[in-house]
Amino acid sequence: ILTLNPNVSNASIEVFASSGLNRPEHIVVNARGELLVTNAQGRDVSRYDAQGNFLGTFVTAGLGGLGIPSCITIGPEGDVYVCSSNTSQILKYDGDTGAFDSIFVDAGEGGLAQPVSVQFISQAADEFPYDPNHDSDADGVLNPDDAFPLDPNESVDTDGDGIGNNADVDDDNDTMPDSFEVEFGFNPLDPSDAAGDADGDGITNAEEFANGTDPTVADAPTPEPQPPANSSSGGSFSALLYLLLVGILMRRRQSAR
Repeated sequence: ILTLNPNVSNASIEVFASSGLNRPEHIVVNARGELLVTNAQGRDVSRYDAQGNFLGTFVTAGLGGLGIPSCITIGPEGDVYVCSSNTSQILKYDGDTGAFDSIFVDAGEGGLAQPVSVQFISQAADEFPYDPNHDSDADGVLNPDDAFPLDPNESVDTDGDGIGNNADVDDDNDTMPDSFEVEFGFNPLDPSDAAGDADGDGITNAEEFANGTDPTVADAPTPEPQPPANSSSGGSFSALLYLLLVGILMRRRQSAR
């Protein structure tokens, strides 16, 4: 694999990678900046880092029925799609591990025969996805700092759930919606306040939301029932003893008379 800087006049061609290649056909770059290369002779897919270091075989020969890999692309969800030209199929693989997922298009479907190119037509294109000075979606956030470099409506994903903060109803994923946190003065970007107890009543803020109660007003505990003042066995015994003593004294007085 050779590289050439188009911005430099008379730039020399340099070798980017040579290990792990066996008649390379097509290249695609994933979201981590790694290169995936199809090898027609080796019948596999090789993986390289952004500096051209060989990271190993990403899709092994024959995996999922792979024949001669020709075209390759990455779908909107991050999975990898590889054309198996001699078997007339398009195969789908896990974008992180390279594990076989399924036959995306089988031989003959829609007239498919010996495919040599594949592209998701709805997938946004960006010719400078890794340029630190480029803002692909023109949202004012440069690509390296933008969690969604091709979405002008999103740039931050605080809880890393794949949903941008503008669309996410719970930015910090602490079970308390952002609207609830803002209403009661909590931080919608700090998950630790879910375990807090703003009113000191022993019920956490997250539990207050789940219970539908106000986290800033202490909930009075239900008082335990108390027995009547004269219902204890000690009180009854004392009263009985008092009456008995009174009776004895009265009989003694009558006898003395």
